[in-house]
Amino acid sequence: MNLREIKKYTSTEFMYSGGASFKTHDARLKKEAFKFLPSTQFTLYTLMYLALVILCYYCGNYLWPIDNGFSALGFILLGAALVFLCAFLYFLKDYLVRIVFSKKLGYYYKGYVNIPFLRNDKINLEDIVAIQILGEITSETLAPFNSFELNLVLKDSERVHVIDHSNLKSIITDVTQLSKFLDVPIWTNE
Repeated sequence: MNLREIKKYTSTEFMYSGGASFKTHDARLKKEAFKFLPSTQFTLYTLMYLALVILCYYCGNYLWPIDNGFSALGFILLGAALVFLCAFLYFLKDYLVRIVFSKKLGYYYKGYVNIPFLRNDKINLEDIVAIQILGEITSETLAPFNSFELNLVLKDSERVHVIDHSNLKSIITDVTQLSKFLDVPIWTNE
């Protein structure tokens, strides 16, 4: 198929509705590799949950010493520490994922750095024919925000999700660099 036919059959629906209300990744371009690494905002967001775990744990432990009986507030704070720990581990999992386009290896992968069997979305760079940017206004009830999704379009019109966040200027800059690096066009949902 040529590019026109591929574009005709490529969906313009969001692959993952929502996204982060802040910039989640920074692009790094080196001679033979283009990477998306966690941004400072994502690092601080992840560490915020760790700080909440520590705060709730120590406050809960202080208010509910094990040998002095039961304290409802201490019990609630220890429960909150457990909830924040789960949130921290969830975001840490996403934080540790690396997104790499390697000309040296000849493929794109999204996964964990030193754990090859946990690398998912491994794709030959030659199979990527375009980069797709989609925009939406999230359906958050309290504070809706714009979210932008970056997808790779493959030869068979299938798409692979790469990142999404709310910083349009950053997405445009990153996609422009990635487009030049891969020598493929950029498609929008127009």
